[in-house]
Amino acid sequence: MSVTIDDHVNPAGITCVNRLIALGRLSSVHYQRETASTNSDAITDLRRGALADDLLPKLYLADLQTAGRGRHGRTWISGDDALTFSLLINQSPDNNMTAADPTHVNLLPIAVAIAIARSIEFSFAPLQTRLKWPNDVYIDGGKVAGVLLETTQQDPHRVVLGIGINVNQAPSLPAVPPDSATHAIASQSITPKSIANSIGRPVDRYDVLETVIDQILETLSELVDQPGQIVTAFRQRCLLTGHEVQFVKTGQPDQGTCLGITDAGALSIQTASEVVHCVSGEVNQVRRR
Repeated sequence: MSVTIDDHVNPAGITCVNRLIALGRLSSVHYQRETASTNSDAITDLRRGALADDLLPKLYLADLQTAGRGRHGRTWISGDDALTFSLLINQSPDNNMTAADPTHVNLLPIAVAIAIARSIEFSFAPLQTRLKWPNDVYIDGGKVAGVLLETTQQDPHRVVLGIGINVNQAPSLPAVPPDSATHAIASQSITPKSIANSIGRPVDRYDVLETVIDQILETLSELVDQPGQIVTAFRQRCLLTGHEVQFVKTGQPDQGTCLGITDAGALSIQTASEVVHCVSGEVNQVRRR
């Protein structure tokens, strides 16, 4: 067990962290008042190779992130209105979760998105979520949460789950860098939403944290034992199925009708000439004007 908590962090955060440790959900914690990026902190630890298996899962938490990272090169600042953290997990062969298994690789981000969706639905019923492939969570037509998964070549069996949830305010999303290969698709307008805006009252972000951590750990176990249930849970919430979508194929924008996800977690799209199976990249719904 290793717990590092900075001075002057949020007391509600300390209470939540201590409860998660007492319940055996976490094996170690690094809680800071401020950091550039909790994902970067976790990646730094991975590259140092200083983490024993009995220290995982490890939570990296900060009250403020000044250079958080998202998919496709997006960066952002998180303050008191958002919950942002990283969870470092072990997906070793001993746990039957091999990084070399392509099905597991594709389903892992989907499973994390499902966990966030379930936690929101459980805590704020009757609020309903939708999932935009591969791992964005939507409520009331806007994005409320996103996930960034990262690993290292030195230790591919360990994965950093970076999570951001708009709890009390829906921020403006930064643009994708112009040199991104998916700029034409990913730069489309996304309407952000917050939990508080949808339910009509403020929410303590650290009340959200405990439920999300619980759901992530439970859903990852489900991914090992019953991956088909993960696929079904995503299909029930899929935002894009049946809609016209845009995506990038071999460096060029293309579009078609989304057919949903395969059993391996790829997104199937019927274009004018073929069915394309996307395993990565940006896919957005075509907005009719």
